[in-house]
Amino acid sequence: MKKQIRINFCNFSNMQAAAQELIKILEKHFIVIQDRENPQYVFYSVFDAWRGDGWGGRDFLEYPNSVRIFYTGENCCPDFNLCDYAIGFDHIAFFDRYVRFPLYFFYFKDLKHALNKHKDISPEILKSKSRFCNFIVSNHGLADPFREKAFRALNQYKHIDSAGGFLNNTGYKLTDKFAFQSECKFSLCFENSSHIGYITEKLIQAAAAKTIPIYWGDERACLPISKMGGGINKKAIVFVENLEQMVQEVQYLDNNDEAFLAKLREPLFLDSHHKDIFYDALEQFLKNICQQDFQNAFRRTLFGWNMYHTNYIKDMAYTYKKIQRLKLRIKNTLERLKIMRILEYLRVKITGK
Repeated sequence: MKKQIRINFCNFSNMQAAAQELIKILEKHFIVIQDRENPQYVFYSVFDAWRGDGWGGRDFLEYPNSVRIFYTGENCCPDFNLCDYAIGFDHIAFFDRYVRFPLYFFYFKDLKHALNKHKDISPEILKSKSRFCNFIVSNHGLADPFREKAFRALNQYKHIDSAGGFLNNTGYKLTDKFAFQSECKFSLCFENSSHIGYITEKLIQAAAAKTIPIYWGDERACLPISKMGGGINKKAIVFVENLEQMVQEVQYLDNNDEAFLAKLREPLFLDSHHKDIFYDALEQFLKNICQQDFQNAFRRTLFGWNMYHTNYIKDMAYTYKKIQRLKLRIKNTLERLKIMRILEYLRVKITGK
């Protein structure tokens, strides 16, 4: 008979697909009950950090007696002082406390297409490429400036269709990213920052649309998984080392159909069983956490300096929450004053007094 476990998810925001996939894996071995009040295991992430109630990204602090499992889809390292286990981008060896599982695995359709993107490539595909290159970026404020520099450098060679919220030159809001990218020969798919291990859906989506990804981000992306690399086939992409090299390589491929087609025919991953490698590791990781006695599953230190660290994080969250409430009260007061001034103005206008 399967063991019953109680779980909850905090701050997964629009990453519900990831939450459902984790549940699906757990249900292979356990009876999973979602319990917000008294969960044994809490999965939490970094999303909702901008939420105005002060607890954005910190809801897990409400569960001090639960085993905490951190998941990140952003470029940040887990804080093992706060979590017992973590799932992320980094190449970390930490006993049974960590597994690497990049975000792009939760983009199921894109990954499926990307795994097969090199098949059935014929010269006919060139007829469907009505655009040179695309650039689809919405979040710019926190991004490395190198991404914009790359866009402007390549755009000097030939016009790039920018269809995101940033540097948009199409004049409309993109509704079908896959279809749009499929019309392009190249996709400028830079990460928002460079960090070893940090490979997101951007590269996968570009490859899925059978366009050549122009990639920058993880400097070890094209090394084998066994050597702490991303397992990406360098022959399938334009791996950006500097702007001059990028422009020259893209220009060569753009003007050489055979070289362009040869790159499209390369598989995206070095391992034909790329997906299985990561899914097997994740399943074993989750199974190990939940199959042991609950009290033995804790890994974080509850005493010593870590008690101070945890309380400090809590105090920061509480302080921020108070500030947000104060800002809201001030805003509401100003709105009331504004309404009162308008009413007074109307009264004078009407009564003449």
